[in-house]
Amino acid sequence: MVGTCADADAGPGAGPGLTVSAKEQVAEGIVSLTLTHPDGARLPDWTPGSHIDLVLPDGTTR
Repeated sequence: MVGTCADADAGPGAGPGLTVSAKEQVAEGIVSLTLTHPDGARLPDWTPGSHIDLVLPDGTTR
């Protein structure tokens, strides 16, 4: 496991707590993250306009 994302109690609009199962640097300052559900459940399919907010340990939202 590379790390975890905030859990569902993180605030309004927060999704399930997800695990960062892989991290790949694709360019300088840019990473690709693979997210998985902790219990192995399938995540919703991507749709145009979909996005997620990552809340970092220091409270920064990206």
